[in-house]
Amino acid sequence: MKRNTKWILIVVGIVAGLAALAAVLVYFLINMMKGEAYDLSFKAVSEHAAVHALLGEPIEPGFFVLGNVSISGPSGTAKLQYNVSGPDGDATVFAYATRDAGQWQLNRVIVDVDGARERFNVIAPNDSL
Repeated sequence: MKRNTKWILIVVGIVAGLAALAAVLVYFLINMMKGEAYDLSFKAVSEHAAVHALLGEPIEPGFFVLGNVSISGPSGTAKLQYNVSGPDGDATVFAYATRDAGQWQLNRVIVDVDGARERFNVIAPNDSL
């Protein structure tokens, strides 16, 4: 009986260790997307009057960020998708940014409000912050 208990404890330890490693990896990958480009886009969305009118206040970000962030030295690109919500509704945000000389600039930020028939630009191409 002691021999079986030993193997059960070993297997449980291995499974628990793998689960913890997977949780850390998922947390790291999700938060890797939440960088400066994400911060800039969320700030633009959360300060936009039309977003406040449709979602209410406060506007909260969702947990997951999907997309692609590519950085090579002082330049890079980011294409992000994430959800935001407020007391009156939910929306999906699509953010496009470029990094030049180490500084991120939003190129376009689109908000697609759930239940609305159209998307609107928070930051349109050629807008400046």
